[in-house]
Amino acid sequence: MSGSTIPQTVTAPSPHRSHIRYRMRAPTPHRPGPPSEVNVRVTLPRASWTVPVVRRLSRTVLRRRLVGEECRAAVEVAVCEACSNAVRHADPATHYSLRLAVQQSICLVEVADTGTGFDLPREAMMASAYAVSGRGLALIAHLTDQLEIRRQQPTGTVLRFVKHLHR
Repeated sequence: MSGSTIPQTVTAPSPHRSHIRYRMRAPTPHRPGPPSEVNVRVTLPRASWTVPVVRRLSRTVLRRRLVGEECRAAVEVAVCEACSNAVRHADPATHYSLRLAVQQSICLVEVADTGTGFDLPREAMMASAYAVSGRGLALIAHLTDQLEIRRQQPTGTVLRFVKHLHR
């Protein structure tokens, strides 16, 4: 099984059917240790219970990659904020998708939905200290190294961020 990719599909434990697909490059005698690359794709319903699920998923993937606590926490929070935005704002979509890819020292995350979208901000601005919400995009921009938000055709939004990882 040297250098092979191991595809697996898992159904989340919920009355709602969600699909998780991931690939990990298996360690070999030439590549001992954690998987050299991970690519996770998840399609989940727009439900609040999915946000802690994706947080645990990102934590597990990054721990297996031996990513340091500070970087792991930053990615976890950014993933939660991005997924929470999809859950809260992607009307009339019923699902959203998450892609979490780790190669060498880079983590790429994409959250996509098929909602009506929103007016894209010119820059991620922090809401006031007394606001109930509105901090998500600014927080993601602060915690990550690169943030891109774009409209998806014919409808929807794709939020993509990159975080450089350190042990």
